Amino acid sequence: MSISQSILLLVLGWLFGLLSPVIVDAIRRRRQTAQIKSAIIVELTEVRLKLALNAFNMAMRFGASDKAMYEWIKSFLEIYSGPSADPQIIKAANEMLSQPDNMSIIASHFRAFSNKSPSLRRYYTPVLDSQVAKFAIFSQGIQNFLIEIRMQLGYLNEIVDQAQFFYQKGFDSSLSDENSTIIKNNLNETYQKFGEKSRSVADLITKCKNSWS
Repeated sequence: MSISQSILLLVLGWLFGLLSPVIVDAIRRRRQTAQIKSAIIVELTEVRLKLALNAFNMAMRFGASDKAMYEWIKSFLEIYSGPSADPQIIKAANEMLSQPDNMSIIASHFRAFSNKSPSLRRYYTPVLDSQVAKFAIFSQGIQNFLIEIRMQLGYLNEIVDQAQFFYQKGFDSSLSDENSTIIKNNLNETYQKFGEKSRSVADLITKCKNSWS
């Protein structure tokens, strides 16, 4: 082996020694990014379905449902493939959309129970929350989406707290009839806000997932 070849091999070995940790770290970070992305998407997919169903229920409750709303909720049911997926629900939704009279009957059924207060629950995203410090591994656009989703879910949880306050206040026997009516109206307005916010956050999660794919 010539001196030049020996020097070349020496230089290559030196470079490989320098680059090996960088290459290994790059592979590790890529694998970690994929794992975190997958976990966040699974969690947000489940949250999105709950948001969509709540938005639909509130629209039905307050008579704000129409064919567009039915199409909207059906689109979520069709793309959902998680543990709660049920082909029969998709079939029922298609049948309902094919016959407008069915939509009216179902809407009337929901309005019949409008005097009963629905049970609202706060939304939690433990996976997303635990990865906040690692958002920088994603593109700026995805970071913005994830931050916005967390913020909007926070607003939604505040609405849930407001609804619970008004609901409990409605049992206060010391309230006058006038104040009792005010509390009831405030509660219904809060339910409507909850439905509207649920829909907007569900759409926000869809935009995030579409940008991530």
